[in-house]
Amino acid sequence: MAKITQNVISDTRPGDVIIFHDAGGDRSQTVKPVEDILAILYKSGYQCTTVSDLLYRSYSLLPPPLR
Repeated sequence: MAKITQNVISDTRPGDVIIFHDAGGDRSQTVKPVEDILAILYKSGYQCTTVSDLLYRSYSLLPPPLR
């Protein structure tokens, strides 16, 4: 297992947000691990979602805005 994949998988817990930054250039060292990471996480029962969905679901948990 690639180092990036191992680092992410070994530290991932339910509720975590995994972010990969795109700095341009050759992305092959990030793209392949992301494919592997998603496959492993899906097999383990994890689901992916969007930040927008997380914000929508957490809206009821947020306090009202300060005025």
